[in-house]
Amino acid sequence: MTPIGPKLGAGAGRLIMTTNFPTLETDAIREAVFEVRFDPSKDFIPEIFYGRMSDSEEWKSYKPVRLPIADIPDAVRRSESSLQHKPILELVSPDGGTAIRLGPDVVILSRRGEYGGWNEVFGHSIEKICQRLFSILGEIRVRRLGLRYINALRSDLHGISGPKDLQVKIDVADSSINGPFSLSFVSNAGSQVESLTRLSTTEFAGGAIPDHTTFVIDIDVRTNGDPKIKDLRGVIDWAQRARAEKNERFFSVLGSKNTERLRKKN
Repeated sequence: MTPIGPKLGAGAGRLIMTTNFPTLETDAIREAVFEVRFDPSKDFIPEIFYGRMSDSEEWKSYKPVRLPIADIPDAVRRSESSLQHKPILELVSPDGGTAIRLGPDVVILSRRGEYGGWNEVFGHSIEKICQRLFSILGEIRVRRLGLRYINALRSDLHGISGPKDLQVKIDVADSSINGPFSLSFVSNAGSQVESLTRLSTTEFAGGAIPDHTTFVIDIDVRTNGDPKIKDLRGVIDWAQRARAEKNERFFSVLGSKNTERLRKKN
């Protein structure tokens, strides 16, 4: 592995730091995830990679956790499609809100609990982890990029009692479906970007959700095919476009009236 340490040109960071989307007074985000899958070089040594990622000053206080999949032999993990691109090591922040998951061909950043904002926390963290990745590995072939947000709308915080309060209407054989239901659909936003949107009432929502949750909006934006991205700038640029697509999907379901009602006032 030959560290290249790519340099960002002036203003490169501003690809992440934008504010042209509505901000809600109380967001609905339960988890935000950013993923990079890549092809390592021939001389790549996973253990050295994990060590150098863990050795970052910013993550010194994070607790390393060996994930159960690490007990499965590498040859088996690579031969089973369900086990490929899975992390084997997790670095967890002291407050448990941030996790960095590492595998031989994948890096995943996860933020749970208090989101903290894109500019202030999550976008900044994406930039930092990608800078670290490219400074260690140099030029890599990116196989897949993903940005996923799971949102839980609540009756007490957001005034949403169910799908009837949102821009959601499902008709089957001339009959309207108001719930319970689960709906998934794919949207193509253009070159290198597509999104899978999952809408569901709580009866079909998986995992832990807060009390008073009435509706879950799960938006998974990802690359479609070979993204042809090899450098840090390309990854950061894609993250910003993915965020724009995510916001477009979320606010289209929330609706303009709810958006204005819940918008942060200052």
